[in-house]
Amino acid sequence: MSRQYVHLSETVEEARTVGQRHASEPVVLAVDTQTMIRDGYRIDKRGEGTFTVEGVPAKYLERLTGSVER
Repeated sequence: MSRQYVHLSETVEEARTVGQRHASEPVVLAVDTQTMIRDGYRIDKRGEGTFTVEGVPAKYLERLTGSVER
């Protein structure tokens, strides 16, 4: 695949649903989008609950485990 953007889901539940299309137990990462926007990143709304960004540096990521909700 040659995707140009990172696709983000609005909720953990939606991220898991999308991830399960590709893996039985997907890893879900929380993205600190508020800080990214404050730091000058552009995050575009692409649909209901779907967003895109050119990239997400590791400092904005947090791995979620179990049933943790954000």
